[in-house]
Amino acid sequence: MPTISLSFDDGSGTALTGVSEGGGAQTVRVVATASAATTAAVSVSVSAAAGTATAATDYAVSATSASVTINSGDTVGRSAALTVTPVDDTSVEGDETIVFSATTAASGYAAIQSVNLVITDDDFNTIALSFDDGAGTPSVLTEVSEDGGGQSVRVVATSSVAAPSQGVEVAVSIAEGTADDPGDYGVSAASTMVTIAGGDTVGRSAALTVTPVDDSVVEGDETIVFSATTTASGYSAIADADLSIGDDEYEISLSLDKPDVLEWSA
Repeated sequence: MPTISLSFDDGSGTALTGVSEGGGAQTVRVVATASAATTAAVSVSVSAAAGTATAATDYAVSATSASVTINSGDTVGRSAALTVTPVDDTSVEGDETIVFSATTAASGYAAIQSVNLVITDDDFNTIALSFDDGAGTPSVLTEVSEDGGGQSVRVVATSSVAAPSQGVEVAVSIAEGTADDPGDYGVSAASTMVTIAGGDTVGRSAALTVTPVDDSVVEGDETIVFSATTTASGYSAIADADLSIGDDEYEISLSLDKPDVLEWSA
């Protein structure tokens, strides 16, 4: 049994699967594709309805119905252009959908499957990384001391909103910044995991041990880079955080404030 499938283009023939929330009014045509060339013109009636997106609240569409004709001998027909205008709000909703359904009175065709036009959300929650010292009452850390030996460090992940009920997992990797491993430091693990429990905004990793190399070289403060990712939806990319190693060597220069020396003669 021949079939007809639905898809979309941007009005110029370029295929699309969705529209951007922040893109303003965007042109969309419904494309109907038959599995075999038609022997007579086939008319397809299309209707647009709310999917996970809510009409008026999340989007407006210039018409809630359209007609597509696949001419005799062709396999593809396109509707007149529709204008889809997403509502550019500041809510983090995730991608949402408008559902396009279709029917045809032409005989011999299987039921036409509906297709979703995706509204891509442009709002994201954020997670920021920082550090603490792992104490019972933890203190914020921005650096470890070069001459401090093995020092306890926990990675702290702070979400801009309370985590959903299933929590948010943040995978953290540790790499050289301006400091070299093992020339300038050692760390007890090259990666760790932080879990922000459901309803919370902050999570902490297990304690890591960072051991700077206490050399006698004047290097200035150097950095270890902590990078993180999450598979939780609705979050933007997580910015790296640097843990500094505070150098304990200093360069001292001397100068004479009375450079002229007078020769004494008796």
